[in-house]
Amino acid sequence: MRILALSILVLFSSCAVQTSRKSAQISDSNSRYFYKDRTGEFIIKRSVKNSGSKLVLKHEIYSPNELNKALEKTITVSGLGAIKTKKGTMPSMRPSVSQHSIWFEGEKFFSQLKLNTKKRSLDVVMKSPESQWNGKKSYSFPKGTIFCFFTQIPECVRYHGLLEEKSRPHQIQVIWDSFPYHTEVYEKVSSDPFEQGVWAFDKVDDNKLRYGLVIGGQLIIYEFNTQERFENMYWVVQGISLQRSEE
Repeated sequence: MRILALSILVLFSSCAVQTSRKSAQISDSNSRYFYKDRTGEFIIKRSVKNSGSKLVLKHEIYSPNELNKALEKTITVSGLGAIKTKKGTMPSMRPSVSQHSIWFEGEKFFSQLKLNTKKRSLDVVMKSPESQWNGKKSYSFPKGTIFCFFTQIPECVRYHGLLEEKSRPHQIQVIWDSFPYHTEVYEKVSSDPFEQGVWAFDKVDDNKLRYGLVIGGQLIIYEFNTQERFENMYWVVQGISLQRSEE
């Protein structure tokens, strides 16, 4: 019932004006997760590298029986810094570029999303064996102050200080770094690269900090340990679970 209450809260509450926040330090890490969806069970490897000015995350999906050949690979790069506002200095993690490769029935589908600062747009390059997923497109950025690549959400919300914000929801703009192929994996989500979401704290459960992200009317649960390390993710509507392996 608490999860239902959270989804109602973030869907119908207005997001409060942000106040000054400090960024959290994101350390380098290499982690492995058990991943389940409607198609089966897989292994996900997440590698995070922080150079101080940018954060690079590699997200790879493998079959449990073949850990040397990725079924899907996403690399995302975001710039790290801060911006000055009327309310004070705010951390800023700005998505810069992503590259996504996925194999459907043995054929490779690729896309690159890159920030165009002059036009304030996201420039997309697609290469695939299917004509509708080839060529170049450009999408204007929607209004917003916090933008997060989907695979970088745990690091993005932490860097922006949202794990410390437990009293109110916050709007974020999610960028589907697997665009346009994300619509083949997830149901009833935006067909554009952007999806508006609302992030909010839920509760502390079994020594884990639990948060909810509502996008497209769907609730995704993220869990962190007390040191704010990303542990688990559950997207029940999509039949998805992601759980950290201690191996």
